Amino acid sequence: MVDPWSRDELGHRRLVTVVLRLILDRQGLLVHGEIIDSSNRLRARFAGWDRLVPTLRAWVEGGSVDEE
Repeated sequence: MVDPWSRDELGHRRLVTVVLRLILDRQGLLVHGEIIDSSNRLRARFAGWDRLVPTLRAWVEGGSVDEE
């Protein structure tokens, strides 16, 4: 079994920093949000919690993620 924390395994991974900017209504429910990269660039927008993960995943898997 491969140790996920070994130096070899970590060398094959990349670190990504994102900021989630969320707009909530007065009751604290998510109206919409934005995914911002570490350079403060808007990368994606989404509406509602059910769109957060698919939007984030599409951006990451789309290969447009800047490495740290």
